[in-house]
Amino acid sequence: MSEEDDAPEGARAREEDRGERVDVIETLRSFFARPFEAFSARAPEPAVEPDRGGEPQTQTALLDWWRRGMSVWAPAPARVGDDLLTGVGCWVELSALVPALVRPRGDAVRFYLDGRDVGTAAYRGAAARLPIRCRDAGVFTVSWAVLGGAGRVLRRSRPAEQSLLHVAEDAPVVAVDAEALLVAEAATAKYIRAIHARGWQVVCFDAEGGGRWAEVAAAMARQELPATAYLARLGEPELRAIDADHRRILLEAELHRARADGVWVCAVLLLDDTPLAGARDFVVLRVPRAPRRGERQVGALSAKDARDVEQLRDTLRASQRDAPSELAFRLDSVTHTRACDRNACRVELDNQRAREAVFDAIERAAHTVRLQFYIVEASDFVDHLAVRLVRKAREGVRVALLVDALYSRQGVLGAENPVLQQLGAEPGIEVRATKPLPTLGSVDLRSVKERDHRKIILIDERVAFVGGRNAGDPYYKGFDEVPITDFTSHERIPWLDAHVEVRGRLVAEIRRAFDEGWRESGGEALPEAPPPRARWVRNERCRLVLHDGVNDVYGRAAYEAMFDAARDRIYVVNAFPVFGLLRDALCRAARRGVQVTMLTGCALSRRADGSFFPGGLHRELFEYMMKQRLEEFLHEGVAIYEYATLPSKMNVARGGVVRPYVHAKVLVVDGEVASIGSANLDATASYWEREANVVIENGPLPAALEAELAAMCARSHRIDPSSPTWKHEAPQRELVARLWPTTLYS
Repeated sequence: MSEEDDAPEGARAREEDRGERVDVIETLRSFFARPFEAFSARAPEPAVEPDRGGEPQTQTALLDWWRRGMSVWAPAPARVGDDLLTGVGCWVELSALVPALVRPRGDAVRFYLDGRDVGTAAYRGAAARLPIRCRDAGVFTVSWAVLGGAGRVLRRSRPAEQSLLHVAEDAPVVAVDAEALLVAEAATAKYIRAIHARGWQVVCFDAEGGGRWAEVAAAMARQELPATAYLARLGEPELRAIDADHRRILLEAELHRARADGVWVCAVLLLDDTPLAGARDFVVLRVPRAPRRGERQVGALSAKDARDVEQLRDTLRASQRDAPSELAFRLDSVTHTRACDRNACRVELDNQRAREAVFDAIERAAHTVRLQFYIVEASDFVDHLAVRLVRKAREGVRVALLVDALYSRQGVLGAENPVLQQLGAEPGIEVRATKPLPTLGSVDLRSVKERDHRKIILIDERVAFVGGRNAGDPYYKGFDEVPITDFTSHERIPWLDAHVEVRGRLVAEIRRAFDEGWRESGGEALPEAPPPRARWVRNERCRLVLHDGVNDVYGRAAYEAMFDAARDRIYVVNAFPVFGLLRDALCRAARRGVQVTMLTGCALSRRADGSFFPGGLHRELFEYMMKQRLEEFLHEGVAIYEYATLPSKMNVARGGVVRPYVHAKVLVVDGEVASIGSANLDATASYWEREANVVIENGPLPAALEAELAAMCARSHRIDPSSPTWKHEAPQRELVARLWPTTLYS
């Protein structure tokens, strides 16, 4: 679900303008209405008789009918039983799919590495998972046994159900494409023998997504090659439903994640006609699809290739050795970024103080004001912002405003945002829209999903704001600034949001990121302001993590690295469904004993007693879908809170507090590292939209932010799966989750 669907409608006078856009959610209302209305009916209805035709009449029968009649989607389950690749000292999670016939009789699963008992794990549903720390290098066979009462073995794993754990040595690793082994078996095997002869290691990857493990294993056996891990699932299977090939970036992300674990993947071995995409910072070795006359001996590593591989291994070793922390090295490895010192940062979760800070910075601008928003909509905040921008432009300050075309309704099928139109007419203010959609031919599912979600405000070269706040009232009005009654609509209630204010060396990097998007959108070159006089109150080490839509997964990879590096505590502020690999990483952290706390919100604001404020069926449906995606975290022991506001004289609704929507994207790990920005933990942010996050890696700020989040959680509503309210809404959550159109939003 895009933030356009989350944005408030504003005053009645602006509703007609908003109605001009095509609202996907409105189109979906009729799709959801009939099954959903069955759950809101107060009186029980007679059930349909077993042999009678027609449509069902009860809630349960309706759900069964809808399941049969619709093609439904569920998120892909976490990986079970796949081969694993990691480094010495790292955590991995062994897993087993418990056979259905013994599932009801068993209690737990005992895992073995090469026949050695390494621990026992209870299972929930079909899967058992055991976190272990890898102490020794080697390639180990992972087997298991299902245990019943008194530890009696009910069933042992069969060879086809076993997997490999490859704990890499401190030597170069070559990733071999399964396609090369299957198409040019003899030539590839010769190359692999040459690799082993140098003391290097081999892993096998399958960019086609798996399913060929038996063929690969048979080829390895025929060639008498040592067993090695087979990396089959390199990403999210749901992504194939849309016209974008993510395989390149998913392969690259998987190999860099291995490097973050201390696995020195230095080279890839490919067929000679396989594209280089995904191997840009690896040594590329080639195997001919078909031998050619006069070609040099296949399988003989050139002296140059060998030198390049060894030098790259040495470079990776040195990077790990010199990194200030394990997490810093992980982030270096998976995001292609480096942190810089001499910064001073401040995180603001209070909307009113955030507004005052932004306006004060604009008032002090002397040369340039750069602003980038996903959404700009007519509102009190935008009126006040416009006054300040016009005033500065008339003083001679250059103002550059960059917006997403679709969600700010600027340059979409000829439509213009009247606010942006008026601002752009002012001398000294230039407005540009990213990825415009001028004609019907330019509109398809991919162009709708591949948007620019960054929010950046940059004043001269002095101060930058990076976060989740769009240009509208919900993001910049305080909870005690809006009168709230029991009949106040959700659209008028503020949201919890966050930004980080940055001063120091990182500001120049943020400016370069803005300017790149500005140039891509046709904006004129902006003057560089003179650097500010250095006055360091703190010396915080920070990095800017940029995610460029379908071209990389750096935002997702940064979050995953932070989850994997956590030792004791994780605080997550997020109200969008945590998707796929991030869901798996967060659950792994919880299972290995990390205390995970999530602060979320309500897509349709609730009163203190859990009842909804007025706000529309589509928001209620999104609320049920969001909450259903939290159930797996609750099963893993994650503490989840719905944010609750402080009491206010302006709030006379029942209970005196609001459980509003949460739009902030904040992560704190161990009170030592914090991330604030625009990237949600959902599929859209991970794979489709452009994002910008700031990661703060030292200093007192992460601990102070963690303490602030802990205080917020202490006064908020903890979700209790055993509570009557949670149980009462279970049918709604299940129905909506099954029917949600994940092609549009997941």
